[in-house]
Amino acid sequence: MALTQVINKGIGAGNTVTGEGSATTSLQQGLVKVWTSFEMQGTAATFDSFAHSSLTDNGTGDVTLTSSAVMANVLYAHIGMAGLDGNSLDSISQCYGQTVPTTTAARYVIAYANTSLSDTKNSGVARLGDLA
Repeated sequence: MALTQVINKGIGAGNTVTGEGSATTSLQQGLVKVWTSFEMQGTAATFDSFAHSSLTDNGTGDVTLTSSAVMANVLYAHIGMAGLDGNSLDSISQCYGQTVPTTTAARYVIAYANTSLSDTKNSGVARLGDLA
C-alpha cells in the first residue's frame, strides 16, 4: 500500500498496512510511542526525542526518563542502546529492581561489561506498547 493511500485513509486504531505477501500490521500498535537519545557524561542532556519530557540523572550510569505520552500499563517493552566508552562495550538495562516503572517513567542503568556503572556519551531508549 502506498504511503499516500495510508495518509488518505487516515491513521487510526482499525487501520492496517499490508507488507510482504498477505502479512499485515496495525499502524497504531506497531509504532514506537516514546524515544530518547541522551548523554550522561558531564551534564546529562537529551540530544533528540519524541514524546519525552524529562531526564533525571540519579548518579553515575543511573537515569530516569519521563515521557509526556502515557502508556496503558507498566508492561510496555523497553529497547535501549549505550554508546561505546573507550574500548569497553556498555549496555543499558531497565532498572526494575530499584524502581518499578510507571506509565510515564522508567529508570535505567548503564554498565560496562564488568557491571560497573558508566556515564556514556551517547545512549538511547525507546518504549513500545499501548497508549492509555
